[in-house]
Parts: sequence; C-alpha cells; structure tokens
Amino acid sequence: MPQKPTGLRESIFYIKFVTSQKCKAEGLRTACKDLVLINWVEKPNLKTFKLWRIFPKLRLIRHNPIRLVCNWLIWHRSLFNKMPNEEHTLGLEKYWNQALKISKTATESGSLVPLETQIIKTYNNNEQTFELRKLISKKPLHLFKQSKKINPFLPWDKNLEISKIEDHHILLLNKFPVEIGHMLLITNSWAPQNGWLTLQDWKALDLVNKDTSGLWFFNSSSEAGASQPHRHFQLLRRSIHAKFCPREVWFQRFLDGQLSNESDINKSSYITDIDQSRLEENYLYCKYLEACENLRIGSPRYNPNPLTPYNLILTNQWLFITRRSRDNLNGFSINALGFAGYLLATEFSNLDWLESNGPEHLLEKVVNPLI
Repeated sequence: MPQKPTGLRESIFYIKFVTSQKCKAEGLRTACKDLVLINWVEKPNLKTFKLWRIFPKLRLIRHNPIRLVCNWLIWHRSLFNKMPNEEHTLGLEKYWNQALKISKTATESGSLVPLETQIIKTYNNNEQTFELRKLISKKPLHLFKQSKKINPFLPWDKNLEISKIEDHHILLLNKFPVEIGHMLLITNSWAPQNGWLTLQDWKALDLVNKDTSGLWFFNSSSEAGASQPHRHFQLLRRSIHAKFCPREVWFQRFLDGQLSNESDINKSSYITDIDQSRLEENYLYCKYLEACENLRIGSPRYNPNPLTPYNLILTNQWLFITRRSRDNLNGFSINALGFAGYLLATEFSNLDWLESNGPEHLLEKVVNPLI
C-alpha cells in the first residue's frame, strides 16, 4: 500500500488505490477520512463525512466516484473553514450524534437541565492556563451537601439514555451539563465510585471511545469531587482539531519530564503516554494499575479499596492521575476538570482569594503529595 500522501496528485492516487481495495461505500468513507488527515480541509463538518447520505446517488455511480468526492471537497474547502461549530472527528460518532439528538428532546421534557455559565476570566501563565466560569443558573441540588442522597442511576432516567454498552454499562447524558453532550458511562447495577475500576469498566470505556472520544475523567469519591457514589466515568467529546483542555500544554510538558518535582501538584501526580495502536481495555487497565501503584494508591490484588482519593483524566494521548486530600477550598469545589484547567465559581466562591493566590495554588491545596 502506498505511503500517506502529501501532495494533490499523490493524494488522488492514494485514494484511488484505497477505493480499489474496498467496496464503494467504504471507499467514500476512507477518502473523506484521508482528505482530513492530509489537511485539505482544516475544519471539516458533518457533511464531509456523510456524503453518502447527503447524496445517495453517489452510491450508484459506477465510474470513479472518488473523483467527484475529491472535487466536491476541494471546491468547498473555504465553506468548511467558515463552520467551526460543526467540526467532526474521524469516526462516525453514533454516540455523539445520539447525544445531541437526545439533548434536544430531554431539554424539552425537563429531564435535562443545562447550566448557564459565563467565562469571567482566563489565567495564562506559560503552560498553566485556566478558564474560570461563573454559574449563572440556579445552583442544582447535587452541588449541595446532603445528609441523604438518592441514587439517580438506579434507576437511571430513560430520557437521558444514549445507549447500552455491553451487558454491564449504560451511556447517558449528564442531567446538569455545563457543556452540550456531556456524557456519563455508568454501571447498570450498583458499583461504588470509591472502589477499584475493573476490566469491565475499561472495556465499556474503550467501546465508546472507539466511536466517540475526547476528554474522559473520573472522580474516585466525594473527597475527589464526585457528586454521586455510584460508579460513573464522564466524557466531554472533542473534535480531532480541538484542544482537549486549557492545560493541555502543561500535561504534555509533564509527560515529557520538563516540569520541576518541587510542586505539590507534581508530587501528587503521575502521567503516562498512550500508544493508540494498542488502545484497548487490557492495555488501559494495565496503565491504570501502573499509575495507581506508582502513586501508592494501592492495587486491587492487595487492597480492597484504593488507599487514597484520586482524580483520573484520560485522552487518546495520555492517562493522568492525581492524589487528593480534600474536595474544596474557599468555596471552589474541585474535581478532575479543575486539573484540566476548568474552574467553576458559585456565589460561595472567594474570588478575591483566587485573584491573590492563583489557580495553581488552589490545586496545590487540595492534592495529597507523596513524601
């Protein structure tokens, strides 16, 4: 098979070659994907990947259908660049499309209650970037400390269900999203949030991630910012050209060993790279166990439960875990998204303290560094 192309002629040759090896429908999909990989279209939209649905007659063309696809994409390149809100990743993203569809109906029925927020400040300090949002909507009940909590996942709201994942998990919408399409991957029977993640959990995550990927995160307990004790991963979908999070540069520098070990955050954290060619449940589970052992969180072989609360963040490039000591400080509740660079202020947040000390100091006060 020829190498991935860099120029126009080489690209057309490559696409024709791929098409000759596959059925015409698959050829169209491969062509569209490869056009994105070689950056003919910097900001592709949904139409790019569904030409075979938008133009059904393409399925019936017997003579070189790829030439038509190539010409159509090239002619409309400028159009795509004007549509940043319709970016799409390389997968078909059936879960993401279903999430958007259900978001509309669930909002109309009242099952989904989107939270209105406003960006009030962005902190930029080299690789340390934070986005501070203020909650405009009425504070939802799950953000209040309650003596008795009702499990919203047993049973879960069917109006929020996106899909069943194998026999043990359900993908559904977060009832109180700050970002559209915020998804939860829950177990369909009771499993504690503060217990060890299992191979079944990672298998379910991997199945979803192969279709719709982005910023995965997990808060191991209330001390780590979890609002519910029932096991659940969370996913914020990201397109192929988008940054995973504001602190993406910091994570890359941490992964490359370019950061000092003097910071309490660094002393509390572990990061490991992800080989995308090996991205499957056993590989992810081993990476998770490796991180937990390195941070002295323990191991399911010897410890019934993790020895300390933690936050986990996962992308297709790296897995990050940090040890936690407390949930909040000065009115700021911190979960895994805080370490990704997303901070949320409520009426209880001390903005003057944050302005004087900075977001990095806020994180340092809620971690549990290794001695």
